[in-house]
Amino acid sequence: MVGKQVHNIYQKQALSEKKRNIIKLYEKTLKGEAKTFDVKRLKEAFSIPDSTFSDWTKNLNEELESQLLQKILDLWLQNKTQEDIHKLVGISIGSLNEKIKQIHRFLKEFSENPISEIPNKYRFLAEKWQKISEFQPIIYNI
Repeated sequence: MVGKQVHNIYQKQALSEKKRNIIKLYEKTLKGEAKTFDVKRLKEAFSIPDSTFSDWTKNLNEELESQLLQKILDLWLQNKTQEDIHKLVGISIGSLNEKIKQIHRFLKEFSENPISEIPNKYRFLAEKWQKISEFQPIIYNI
């Protein structure tokens, strides 16, 4: 019985270590730091199914998506053009347009009906919401 418990603990530790390694390699792959890996190769090398990979990398994907949306919004609020933002964040114009629409839809929805639970990828907006809602453009009288 003790041997089985030790084996189970070892398996849990090994699985936990495997998960940490996959997340680190996946992040490096996304950032272009691990040139020899891609998602398919990671799954094959560690022998994990798609569903497990998706589950393990879900938080990282949400965090990276949130960082991207935050960067886009910051640049947009700095009056950068879509062309400038596209070049700075390294995504296509089509993807950028979709991200801006996504931010706009969420802000509109949130302003019309504030919700108590904000999805993870929009949490950064909670901090910026007050600044955005109080923004008044300067109108010059010429």
